[in-house]
Amino acid sequence: MLELKDRVKYLGVLLDDTVSLQHHISYVASRISRSNRVISRLRHFLTLSQTRQLYYSIIYPYISYAISAWGSSYKSHIQKIQTKQNHALRLIFFARKLLGKSTESALPLLNLFDVLTVNNIYRLHILKFTHLWHKGLLPVPF
Repeated sequence: MLELKDRVKYLGVLLDDTVSLQHHISYVASRISRSNRVISRLRHFLTLSQTRQLYYSIIYPYISYAISAWGSSYKSHIQKIQTKQNHALRLIFFARKLLGKSTESALPLLNLFDVLTVNNIYRLHILKFTHLWHKGLLPVPF
């Protein structure tokens, strides 16, 4: 007998009955949080280059996978992932928020580390898709 479920994982993306992808975004944020704990433990023993490689090995894949599908979601949902990415960069650079203010931007750290924001990663993937479509290099259904 088939069960009715509120969400299902298909090709690594959590789809729910409202197609809001909020569950998938929460899943990605939780995985990045887990990766941030790894970075916080290893950052004392690694060079900056090794830490960058660690970032691209354990955090970037979660952000970039299927971002063409969920990257256009509500800004409040995307902000959860951006916050986790900012936290990762602050950990890598041993940077703290001064006086606990959340208004301080992590953008200089992102630029220093040559890392794109979540929104820019989404734009990059959409531009790549558009370029392939324009050149006629996509599969026939597109």
